[in-house]
Amino acid sequence: MMRYKYFCSLIFLCISHFNGFSQGYTSVWQLGYNAGPPYSKSVLNFNSGLAIIDSINRPMNFSAEEAAICDSNGELLFYTNGIYVANRNHVAMPNGSGLNPGLFTDDWNNDGLPIFQGALILPWPDQYNKYLLIHETLDYNANIHPTTLYYSLIDMNLAGGLGDIYEKNDTLLERYLDWGGITACKHANGRDWWVLVHKHATDYFYKILITPLGLSIDSQSVGGINSDYGGTSLFSSDGNWFATFDNLSKLRLYNFDRCTGLLNNFQYINLIPDSVIAGGLSFSPKSNFLYVSSLTEVYQYDLNAANIISSKKTIAIYDGYYSPSPPFESTFLFHMLGPDGKIYINSGSSVVDLHVINFPDSLDTLCNLQQHSIHLPGFNKNTLPNHINYWLGPENGSPCDTILTVQEKSINNFNLLVTPNPVTSQTLKIFYRMPQHLGGLLEVIDINGKSVYKYQLPMWSTQQSLTLPNLSSGLYAVSLTAGNNRVVRKIMIE
Repeated sequence: MMRYKYFCSLIFLCISHFNGFSQGYTSVWQLGYNAGPPYSKSVLNFNSGLAIIDSINRPMNFSAEEAAICDSNGELLFYTNGIYVANRNHVAMPNGSGLNPGLFTDDWNNDGLPIFQGALILPWPDQYNKYLLIHETLDYNANIHPTTLYYSLIDMNLAGGLGDIYEKNDTLLERYLDWGGITACKHANGRDWWVLVHKHATDYFYKILITPLGLSIDSQSVGGINSDYGGTSLFSSDGNWFATFDNLSKLRLYNFDRCTGLLNNFQYINLIPDSVIAGGLSFSPKSNFLYVSSLTEVYQYDLNAANIISSKKTIAIYDGYYSPSPPFESTFLFHMLGPDGKIYINSGSSVVDLHVINFPDSLDTLCNLQQHSIHLPGFNKNTLPNHINYWLGPENGSPCDTILTVQEKSINNFNLLVTPNPVTSQTLKIFYRMPQHLGGLLEVIDINGKSVYKYQLPMWSTQQSLTLPNLSSGLYAVSLTAGNNRVVRKIMIE
């Protein structure tokens, strides 16, 4: 009886009135292009806790480049294919056309630019509802490479809340750059941004620091010359690692200092002759593993191993599947970590399927890569959104953790929402906002205080769809613990 009273008191003391929840900036993915009946354009929506796939009547086509962002409730704000910026109603913002001026852009006007990570959207530090779009196009020079990095500024307070561009195509950098590979990481103060882009055929990275006062640019010679067209550049979810992988199978791995923006401890991994064409790259949510892919293989590297290079595991080999039929090969190309903690992989040609790594923080084949398991309503050409870890907080205890961000430092209820409630099946959906540098433990606890279900929540995740064991009807508690904080919600299982 005492245990029962304690359990009920715990439930009701921890319950607070809840009016909303935050899924975050990466909840809606726009994919595909107009291939004609019976195929249509696609959208992946993670707001339910699952990757819900649907067709969409949307004017914008994609040929690789996509940058998109949602608000903190998971509602789409705007997106771009490098040609123009569309609002949540899928029409061009009033000043949204004419991005990336040039002949190459003109030639790809109907399709979208064929540059993976050719654009990136960042919330402007300390500027409510204002966003920075960093973008580039290709130029018809000897090797068809970018020579200008642009930025545009978007204010969601304009156009009746649908947003508009109030500065467009401002020159940020005039250099001979790699294709795409635009990525970013939160500064150790938890507010500012580091953006990295690579100078073509050199070992130079340009580091752009974005603060409330504006943008500044520096460079660093780091070793590891990229010798051909770009592939993928990416920071790990915790911001401690940075990697680039180009299409000549050259993988470069660095440690990253979020205070100074410096790359160090360079490691070069040459996958030739394993692979001929490559470019796909992703980190697991907890930053334990690095995944890279050629067209026909996917590899996993253990970042906690004493010798990372020798830790390589082959987790998938292309199984010869055509999507939907020859000659559309369902091979491997670019990766993106989803808000559900899974890694999605597209293919090197137009196909109607995606691959998925279901448990990317698990070793070797336990990561469970399922080939062509996500079926789309239409063709998708090399496209996944360019997303980063928008939720990474300050590096606690570092000399750069100098900004008191009350929202990040005092989170203790995680905005946890559990649905449906009452639970009428074994499926339970949860939405939450943990401090993103932490993992989380979700438990379902019965009325006797016994844990009857446990699930480790990955970093950089904001929602999950869970399958509970067969449980007796009655009152239960759902507990979420991350760091020193814990919150409990009551649920009724019918």
